[in-house]
Amino acid sequence: MQTTFYGLTFFYESEEEFPKGHKLLEEGAKQNHLYVLRRGAVEVLKQGQRIAICKERGELFGDMSALLGTENAATVRTLEPSVFYAISNPEEFLVEHPRTTIYVAKMLAKRLAQTTENLRIAKENAVNTLKQV
Repeated sequence: MQTTFYGLTFFYESEEEFPKGHKLLEEGAKQNHLYVLRRGAVEVLKQGQRIAICKERGELFGDMSALLGTENAATVRTLEPSVFYAISNPEEFLVEHPRTTIYVAKMLAKRLAQTTENLRIAKENAVNTLKQV
């Protein structure tokens, strides 16, 4: 199956719908699925604290643990009934679907750019705070 995000073709295996309050991913657990938000909203929790709310169609979840073979870095819980495109065994799937691989790479690059900007702002704020002391 396929859809389009940001002008890029995205292939996926299935579409899964979850009710409000469903834990899509649990911090510390291992899993081997990649999820892409089609419709709905989720919160991302780290050690029980909300660190983000995601509502944007095309957001990726489970990518770090699925691609690196590590435990989930955070809990992802639905805030409303939500629908996801799902890929099990993403590494093998991405080898077979290069257009989806390009999509995932672009989304990860976007996330890295945002993290870099957040780090720059935090560093700037820390320097300004130290100057005031």
